[in-house]
Amino acid sequence: MAVVLRVCAVLCVCLALFSVLADASGSFPVVDGINKMYGGFSLTGRSAKSKDPLLVRAARGEPVERVPVWIMRQAGRHMQEYRDLCLKHPTFRERSENVELSTKISMQPVKRYDLDGCILFSDILTPLPAMGIDFDILEKKGPVLRNPSRWTNPAAISANIKPIDLDSLDFVGKTLQNLRQKLQGTDKTLLGFVGLPFTLGSYSKCVNILYGAAHRSQFYTGIYRQQSIL
Repeated sequence: MAVVLRVCAVLCVCLALFSVLADASGSFPVVDGINKMYGGFSLTGRSAKSKDPLLVRAARGEPVERVPVWIMRQAGRHMQEYRDLCLKHPTFRERSENVELSTKISMQPVKRYDLDGCILFSDILTPLPAMGIDFDILEKKGPVLRNPSRWTNPAAISANIKPIDLDSLDFVGKTLQNLRQKLQGTDKTLLGFVGLPFTLGSYSKCVNILYGAAHRSQFYTGIYRQQSIL
């Protein structure tokens, strides 16, 4: 909670500095100079030809009228409405894998703070159950494997991991469709994310066991020994 508040405070200070640096014409000469030097975006006003959302235009390096704002992990426990929802739906996977709940949670910070980015409420480990690696995300503890006896040795792990079943992940696509509909006609950008094989492997305890790694950091050396498994 303290970290979230510090991040928010830093963002507010940055936005205040941008306001101070603006000249009478509404442009940001100092910021523009820094961004040009490092290949960033330019705060010189909106292009009449572009109808794309602010954040998309900034990401492309196009001239924009202000700095787009979104917050990493912007949906979550710092919001009272999220905590109230957690009382009715106590598990993280229930909240993130239920289309209606995930849509609602994703929109909560957008409605509260009028942010430029709407981030899909999900988790980087979401694909693992579709590969036969089922888990729970426990409060204050993080991911914990279900049926741990299935993951006690490399042979058992190799036998239990299966090719990914994309149909079992259809809730992700449905949630994204819902969010696109809700954001239609606004200047908001929908942001999604996913854990790729390297990330999924490094965060999955059973995969670490498969590589003989007692700690996640050992995974990075283990992948070079058995690259075919990854």
